[in-house]
Amino acid sequence: MPTIAKCTLLCAYALSVSSTVVMPNWFGDNMVLQTEDEYGGMAYLNGKADPGERVRVSGFATAKSYEVYADSNGDWTAMLDPRQSGADVGDITVRGHDEKEIVARRVSYGDVFFCSGQSNMQFPLIDAFNATEEADTLLEHAFKNFRFYNAPLNYSSTPQFNFNNGTCNTGPNNCQRWFTAAEAHSTGFIMQFSAICFMTVRDIARFHTGSRPMGLVLSTWGGTRIEAWMPPAAFDKCPSTPPPVQPNEQAASVLYNAMVAPVNKMAVRAAIWYQGETNAAEQLPSNYDLESYYACLLQAMIASWRDLKGTGDFPFIVMQLPPSSPAGTPLPQQDAGFPPIRLAEATIVPRPGSITDISGIAVGIDLGGSSAWGVDHPPNKNEMSRRLALQAVHIAYAVQGRMTNDKAGTPPFAVDTYFSGPVFEAATLNTDNSVAVSFMNGTGFGMSLRDVEGMNINGSSDSCTKCCAGG
Repeated sequence: MPTIAKCTLLCAYALSVSSTVVMPNWFGDNMVLQTEDEYGGMAYLNGKADPGERVRVSGFATAKSYEVYADSNGDWTAMLDPRQSGADVGDITVRGHDEKEIVARRVSYGDVFFCSGQSNMQFPLIDAFNATEEADTLLEHAFKNFRFYNAPLNYSSTPQFNFNNGTCNTGPNNCQRWFTAAEAHSTGFIMQFSAICFMTVRDIARFHTGSRPMGLVLSTWGGTRIEAWMPPAAFDKCPSTPPPVQPNEQAASVLYNAMVAPVNKMAVRAAIWYQGETNAAEQLPSNYDLESYYACLLQAMIASWRDLKGTGDFPFIVMQLPPSSPAGTPLPQQDAGFPPIRLAEATIVPRPGSITDISGIAVGIDLGGSSAWGVDHPPNKNEMSRRLALQAVHIAYAVQGRMTNDKAGTPPFAVDTYFSGPVFEAATLNTDNSVAVSFMNGTGFGMSLRDVEGMNINGSSDSCTKCCAGG
């Protein structure tokens, strides 16, 4: 009996000290962690372990080591020291009680972008204009440090720690791992990756960040409503309750739970959002106003994503919906839901009383067209991406007014433009019956008016050509 008791105690002790450390599946070779450069932020790592278990994180090509303990639920988070950007700065090793190593190799520090939404965000590079030429830019020295991560399609009724297996938009075996720029090009992965996500981040590098490592994390599902991407708590921020429950991937919060929550502890430079077509086509109850309803949901989603990430506010950039109907379609036959969604998207632009601050939109009202995906999927993602990138450089990197590419070490691209077109602020009728139109600060630079006949309020046909300098 004593021998049996001794064995039982030893076995129990062995079980108690065995490690159960688990890392999220975005932790892996070639990953990018957020840099502190230019108001970036701290990077975080998180995982699972036995309650109370000690976890050590080390590496980064230094002797630095971090020690944390799992909480009563087995969750742990390590806040890493701020670091400047750099490619392949070293390996990161995570150990639990048993000293078994979980290693991510060739880790870089740079800027991380989270791209999400529905099918126009999913829209692959291969179906955009000049796809081959755009894909070949990955071979240029400035973009060799790009890294790509694609989340698989999945939905869940509860928040998930990991991205679970599901259909992969970019092809079998292309999700839940990081691709280098060279690998993305040689395998054809980049052709199946989001055109908007890739070209926006690439143009940010062209305009501002140069050869800094960039991590592109894509989590998108075509044909989905914004409600599915919202955390449950976000609905509390809106006065009206959501419409009746939808099935599967359309249900409230199910895509947030499965496709956003797994990266809650991943620090990012900014989120890029392209969604709204499904909500525009949806028939709401008669007591709902689509514009105010979607505006509330979008702002609540942004605020909740920031709150739940817990790494501080991060910029949120939206692609405003382009036309949904073929050119020349009579107005009554156009989709009635798109204008209210556009107006709702415009509410995230910073203004007094707004709940969103470091946010912005890229206008696409002139970028409609038809592609292999239909009229709701215009192919000129190239220009949309350029405009999103300009917004990002202004919002995420605090570049004001006129942009010129004078940053040392950046690629030799000519940049001489503004982050936004004119954004109307007010119109005032003067005593002489002229009208003074003002624009939001910083958006009216370089304006000029061509001769416009018949514009005078007093009925005269004098030309209207005056335009004041400045913003």
